[in-house]
Amino acid sequence: MDTILDYIQWERDLPFTVKDVTEVDSVVFSFLSYMDLKEVLVSGRQLTVAECCTILLKQAKPMTERHRKLYEALAVSKRFGPVVIGSYMDSLVEEESVQFSVMLFRVRRDLTYIAFRGTDNTLAGWKEDFMTCFTLTGGQRMALRYLRRHIQRGMRYDIGGHSKGGNLAMYALSQLEDDKLRQVRHVYLQDAPGLCSDVMDVRPLDRIRSRTVSMMPSFSVVGRLFDPGFPNVRIVQSSAEGIMQHDIETWGVDHGELLLASSLDEASERIHESVVGWLDGVNTEERRHFVDDVFRAVESGGARTVEELGPRAVDTMLSELATKAGKETREAAAKLTLAALFGQYTDKVWNLRLFRWLRTSAIAVNLLLLMIGFLFRMLPVHSMGIIVGLVLLSFVVFEVLITIRHLLDNHWDLKSEHIRVNTSIILISLAYILLVKDQALFNLSTTVFGILFLAMSYNNAIALRRDSSWTVAWFRHLLMTLMYAFVGFFVVVSAEHVISWYADMAGNLLMFDGMAGLTHEVQKQIKSRKDGKEKQTGEPV
Repeated sequence: MDTILDYIQWERDLPFTVKDVTEVDSVVFSFLSYMDLKEVLVSGRQLTVAECCTILLKQAKPMTERHRKLYEALAVSKRFGPVVIGSYMDSLVEEESVQFSVMLFRVRRDLTYIAFRGTDNTLAGWKEDFMTCFTLTGGQRMALRYLRRHIQRGMRYDIGGHSKGGNLAMYALSQLEDDKLRQVRHVYLQDAPGLCSDVMDVRPLDRIRSRTVSMMPSFSVVGRLFDPGFPNVRIVQSSAEGIMQHDIETWGVDHGELLLASSLDEASERIHESVVGWLDGVNTEERRHFVDDVFRAVESGGARTVEELGPRAVDTMLSELATKAGKETREAAAKLTLAALFGQYTDKVWNLRLFRWLRTSAIAVNLLLLMIGFLFRMLPVHSMGIIVGLVLLSFVVFEVLITIRHLLDNHWDLKSEHIRVNTSIILISLAYILLVKDQALFNLSTTVFGILFLAMSYNNAIALRRDSSWTVAWFRHLLMTLMYAFVGFFVVVSAEHVISWYADMAGNLLMFDGMAGLTHEVQKQIKSRKDGKEKQTGEPV
């Protein structure tokens, strides 16, 4: 598949005075916006694309072979080489999570292209991406100030950006004064997320709707967030797989135009549905806490860039999240898991009365532990398989019903719901195999419960760190940490002929933990009531 490298080589002798800026040119300008020119364009200096590429090629900084070939092709191109780069900005303010970069290309005497850079490898830049779902960012404000300062009378402008760069262009143009906006010919967006309607009024985007071209790969996730519904959309083929299609260097080109795909990838549709389901289920304040806690944990290991996130940094991050994440973050993480299963129905599932009671009441959780432990004791030989089988069947039935509802809404258009239909068929087949084939349900149930017991051991270990030493609660968490770890490992490795023994053991442990937790919660409530009466009467009760 041909890419922008081939396009640069094909068009090398065709200057912009002969052929106007095309959609593929906009992709090239977005690629150029990622060049690190901090040490090249200093103090307002201006250089041509050819000069900048030549300097970068001579530097000792490492670069990929693909980038080297692109810079070499640009350096000798009569189309891109003479274009002057000016008004370069590159700002990183880690304390405020601002990563902003933009450059201005003098394409012709009467035409300038402004390209906003997308996210670089800094964690501050990545955090700013997520911040767009709950606040107006520093980068968006800077983009608006930049356009107000650099759009000059008598000049025509094309403006664009890839990923976050496109989001910056969208926001700045939607807020730009009418007299300056009239000088903008075209807006080119490459896999760029839209503006969040929970944060700002998105109606001003209508001012640029007719002049905007939105490009995205067939497997698009980022570019479909907060979709503004622009009418001119190009779905592009890519040489990469999955989420890596976000990289514009992999986009296909055919005879000087973008190589278009027939439709969006069905797997990306399902991911998009999950993300939208999660966003619908959390408000802006919950999103803020979630993003702050996650990135505080990520940076706790000392990492400042994506490349610095080694195994040690990841371990530190997970420990930080487990011990210091707030209630809003834990709930948002739980909703993220649900969104992967239930998509746009996440909020409805989350707010079911039984589910709400279980997640808001410690008494309810301990009663559930007692009930499951009792079930293990009453039906020791089959209880694990029965529980896992019922959960599996419930999930399959739910997925099938959702698929049928979608088919009804789309007048039984099997093609449009192809991925859901296939998912339902696969789930039904797996459920049938697990329920009918010998040992299959047993192996699944032991794996599931083994992992759950180990997770409960980990949760008790985290609680152990929070409690004061030598208290009743501390000894309880210590005991549960050791016992759940032992039972979890035993369940995973045990054979079927000992199922009765470990089911009894697991049942006793669950019932003991549930009873101890229930007693503790009841004592807390009694103490809380006594304290409340003492405050009212001023005398000990």
